[in-house]
Amino acid sequence: MVSKAMSATDQPTQQRTREQTLERLIARVDRLLEGAGRTSARFTRWRLAIFVAGVVCSVIPYKLQWYHLGNAAMGSFLVVFLTVAHYHSRLETRMHRLRLWRGIKHTHLARLRLDWHAIHTVATPSPDSHPFATDLDITGPHSLFSLLNTTVSSNGRDRLAAWLLNQPYSQTNWPTPWLARQRLVKELASLPRFRDRLVLEASLIDEAAIDGHRIHAALQAPPGFPGLVPVLAIEMVLAAGTLCWPWPLHWPACPATGPFHSAPMRSSTCSSPARPLQSLAGRSRCIMSWRSWVPYSGILSAGPTP
Repeated sequence: MVSKAMSATDQPTQQRTREQTLERLIARVDRLLEGAGRTSARFTRWRLAIFVAGVVCSVIPYKLQWYHLGNAAMGSFLVVFLTVAHYHSRLETRMHRLRLWRGIKHTHLARLRLDWHAIHTVATPSPDSHPFATDLDITGPHSLFSLLNTTVSSNGRDRLAAWLLNQPYSQTNWPTPWLARQRLVKELASLPRFRDRLVLEASLIDEAAIDGHRIHAALQAPPGFPGLVPVLAIEMVLAAGTLCWPWPLHWPACPATGPFHSAPMRSSTCSSPARPLQSLAGRSRCIMSWRSWVPYSGILSAGPTP
């Protein structure tokens, strides 16, 4: 009884300690962003000054017919401008990472405070015949699922919902996957930076969630492009007509200017079905490439993560 009372007393203290830690971290990120914003403004002024000075120092020698001096001045100022632009772009990239990192910490702080307006909720329908999904607020806008959901893909979101809704009825005879899943959760609970970095790497490519259903639909679609064969046949006929047509004297000796010259097919005709899949696959590849460099012991062996 005494231990239970002590644990109940320590729980608000631990929560307040976590809130203070997150608040200090968010304040530190705000200070870094404020200083980076001032530096970015200076970079912008430097780029404008270098551009104006480069134009003046290049045009005046050309006007005086000092072409070698004008070329040297233009090349020098171009190198300086590109160097400053490179460092400015790198600073902007780091500022973007800091803003996303701050957003992640703001979401954690909102979960601790149960600030539902600041928590991004995703609609997850639950079965009507489920015995406790609605009564216990397992899913919904103000639910346990909204507090636990930190997934970056639709498949992970669906898997987490299935884990919460499909609970075993007897705790004495739990299946082996459930025990492995508990070990997985315990190990991930002690790796907050690992979990936040996964979310950050996914958000750097696109802040929207990875649509696994779209990838699955693209993979299940039959290969081929409707209407490609007639277009290729017409292109071949026009190309043959261009090569065989008598050339007037005022036409340049170039087949591309013949009477039957047709513009090349747009790449979107053939690549538009693959673009969504390529983008989503690139996000997954980037996340997994970063994940492979993180040392951990049993995260993959215990099973897939949501």
